[in-house]
Amino acid sequence: MSGLDPSPDQAREWVTRELARPEYPHPSLLDRFLSWLGDRLDGLVSAAGGSGVGVLVAVVVAGVLAVVLLAALSRVRRDPVATGGEAGVLDLPETADGLRRRAELSLADGRPGDAVADAARALARRCVERGLIDDSPGRTTHEVYAEVAARFTDRSSRLMGAADLFDRVVYGRRAAGADAARDLLDLEDELRRTRPGAAGPVDGLAVPR
Repeated sequence: MSGLDPSPDQAREWVTRELARPEYPHPSLLDRFLSWLGDRLDGLVSAAGGSGVGVLVAVVVAGVLAVVLLAALSRVRRDPVATGGEAGVLDLPETADGLRRRAELSLADGRPGDAVADAARALARRCVERGLIDDSPGRTTHEVYAEVAARFTDRSSRLMGAADLFDRVVYGRRAAGADAARDLLDLEDELRRTRPGAAGPVDGLAVPR
């Protein structure tokens, strides 16, 4: 039956129709892949040499390729890779204390990547709550942290390193170690207890500004 044993032309038509769906970005890459797949299907038919058995084998292989590809693309639609959908360093409405608690729980639970993300957000949110920076939307991690670094110049290199780490973990989906998460939590704690421009922590908790 054609539904179970598609011809090479049918298989190609299925793939073309599937890849034409609007869910798939970067059409130029998909076009190149479709062209490659079409060449492979043509090669299978040519290699069959016109024999009935060979053509049948080519049709079966083409059908398997089409089914596997459609299944893979279906999974891509269900589980897309985030390229901007992740919450930025100031995008969550939670308080700094709430974000820090979440980071500490993630670290204790063996999820240092989540701990890094929320510790970085806690640091930025803390600075907003203290009136050191504003909460303007749409700014990048480095723009936010550069503004914080201007207030704490003695820690500017650590702050910009933290911005790099946040981007690698949240947007680049890179793994983070527990030590990196602890360092970022320590940095957040230091800034929480330090007045802008001061060389080190003050006694007790820092007052706003």
